[in-house]
Amino acid sequence: MKAVFKGVLVKSTRSKEYWAKLTKLYMGVEWKKPPQECSSIHSHGLHSEPEAVLSNNQQVANVNENEVHLIESDHCDMQTVLESIIQNIDDSKPHLHKLGLSDKMTVMLKSQFENAKKTPRSRRWDRNIIRLCLTLYCRSPKNYEYISKSGFLVLPSSKLIQKYKNKADQNAGINKDILEWMKSEAELCNLPDEGYEGGLIMDEMALQDDIQLKRRGDEFELIGFTEVCDESVHMKTLMGSHDLKLATHALQILFLGHTGFRFPFAHYATEQASPSELYLIFWKAVKLLSLYGFRVTYLSLDGAQSNRSFMKMLLPEDQKTSDTMQTMVFSNIYDRMMPKISIIMDYSHVMKKIRNNLSKSGHSQSHKKLLMYNDNCIIWEHWFKSYQWDVTVNSLKVYPQLTQDHFFLNSQLKMRNKLAESVLDENMLHLMQLYQKSLGEEGTELDSSIELLKHTSVLVKNFRDKRPISNYEDVRLVQNRTVLKWFQKWENTVKDTDKKVKEKSLISFQTREDIVSLILGFDSMCKIKFSQSAGSVVPSRVNSDVIENIFSQQRGLHNGSNTNPDYLTYSRTMNTIILGENTVSRKSNTGGTSAGAMFYEPGVKRQPLKVIQNNHIHRVGIFVNIHKVVLHV
Repeated sequence: MKAVFKGVLVKSTRSKEYWAKLTKLYMGVEWKKPPQECSSIHSHGLHSEPEAVLSNNQQVANVNENEVHLIESDHCDMQTVLESIIQNIDDSKPHLHKLGLSDKMTVMLKSQFENAKKTPRSRRWDRNIIRLCLTLYCRSPKNYEYISKSGFLVLPSSKLIQKYKNKADQNAGINKDILEWMKSEAELCNLPDEGYEGGLIMDEMALQDDIQLKRRGDEFELIGFTEVCDESVHMKTLMGSHDLKLATHALQILFLGHTGFRFPFAHYATEQASPSELYLIFWKAVKLLSLYGFRVTYLSLDGAQSNRSFMKMLLPEDQKTSDTMQTMVFSNIYDRMMPKISIIMDYSHVMKKIRNNLSKSGHSQSHKKLLMYNDNCIIWEHWFKSYQWDVTVNSLKVYPQLTQDHFFLNSQLKMRNKLAESVLDENMLHLMQLYQKSLGEEGTELDSSIELLKHTSVLVKNFRDKRPISNYEDVRLVQNRTVLKWFQKWENTVKDTDKKVKEKSLISFQTREDIVSLILGFDSMCKIKFSQSAGSVVPSRVNSDVIENIFSQQRGLHNGSNTNPDYLTYSRTMNTIILGENTVSRKSNTGGTSAGAMFYEPGVKRQPLKVIQNNHIHRVGIFVNIHKVVLHV
């Protein structure tokens, strides 16, 4: 026993009975009665030297309640039993399950027993052990080093973990290795068919425009120039542009399934991608994802001007403004099983835009807008006065979460989603209603601001709701349609002939278009999904928060406090982010099925990408025609 379990604790007579049952269960050996000579197993370790033989009375007096005495023959028998159990652990699994040991626990025990007797170079590791160590290392390399050097566990070296982490090379564009990794991870999570359906989320992050050297074996490669699709390069060549430009942004593309599966499968080095480049990249991503079994049902974007122009390229010609938009659906030319794709503007960016429009509304010269509804003003001062009244009058605040940061905004505070939602939710509506009552008859000037809050609070409540929507008659979808009608009514009530005066009285036309895209696109996506399957949609998941989380890790978690990493640092960190976080969101109904992403194994034989593309040659012709249309535009 002392060779197998050093420092084993055997306490009390009951523990001795358990060991006796264990030997009888596996070896059919019963313990003998303790004779005079014995070896002792103490609570603080195993004695290598046998103790002196004492009389029975002296033994009873000196025996501690925390030690059990075995003779040498029983000691050898116990050691043989334990070694046979661990060596034949695969055959002993049914018996180990009775003792409460899971398959992963038995794999861990077997790995520790086998590798503890080997040198570091001769150790071999189970894939589940490598998977666990990858997750621990990617989340905290220092903690992993501490655990491996503590002596409690025998773990793979950091160099071996780094080799597994860098198996898949993160290059610009959509790579075959990453798509295979994504497919194998989806199979590992046992995703249902519904999990292979989801949306594409596209967003850009600012980078440091710098050139770096990347080593590939004995060669070096320059990294840092723009790398988009080949058609974009050819177009620039035809236009006479031959200059190489440094990348200032990274375009990240992520797949987010309806069941919570998420995987960032591609990124590009760009100089703020143009609408035509986004168009080509999007269709290429849809095509390649369909070849690996993933179906795109919606596209999520933020409200940048290039994204809005890209959105209008996908919509019909007569539906490109907020007052003419009747649908946010376009045809999927690559997937007959999922023929329609919806465009959904990111909810978080829409709420921030509404708040920013409100902060610009007021009577002073510094305010660029004066929002009007039913002949009443909607100004930022109403929000701030409600906050001041709550702070000065109420000893117990009605809305204690409000702070000065919610009203005195700078460039950094404007980017925080929580600050925007806090001034547009139900709590803010309740506070302003109480403030209106305190004003008496003068409180009528707050009517329009309260009317606006009644509808924005519905959006905050519904799009942050974690309860799934399973049918098109859900009350939340009905409420969203009512909110959309109210914003359209507000736009129609302002009938001033002067365009500048009209725009000053309304929120910006970009914000109005984004609101229509958010509500109408989400409604269309739910309608199409429920007509084809009996699945569900979680509203709180349909946003770009997952991709913003990747950007946050790039800026401040893995590379120190670096707000502008270069492109080489960005690409090298992607594997760490994928392996360090759960591939299934904790917000999903399949959360907890996977502890982390599995490492990429290039040795797994799969059908080559070119062979798959040749099998779909009829689709390539359609793709070429799309490129010609874009070049013509």
